[in-house]
Amino acid sequence: YVADGLITHNTARDIFGIAVARAFQSIRNNDLLGKVRMCNFIHDEVLYEISAEVNVLAAVGMILEAMQLVIPEFP
Repeated sequence: YVADGLITHNTARDIFGIAVARAFQSIRNNDLLGKVRMCNFIHDEVLYEISAEVNVLAAVGMILEAMQLVIPEFP
């Protein structure tokens, strides 16, 4: 929806989709496919499964970095 020239509905879903794609790309680029899994998506949340053979703190840090997206001139 647009109100007074501003998109006011469903923008969070678009941003969330970008963040999920970035997180998946980070998992793939760090050779963690099958070891770090995005197994459930609920609204704006992702449930991850992280294998015991992976450093959990490092994996969570990688996910957080990938999902923190800065879009210039966007709040």
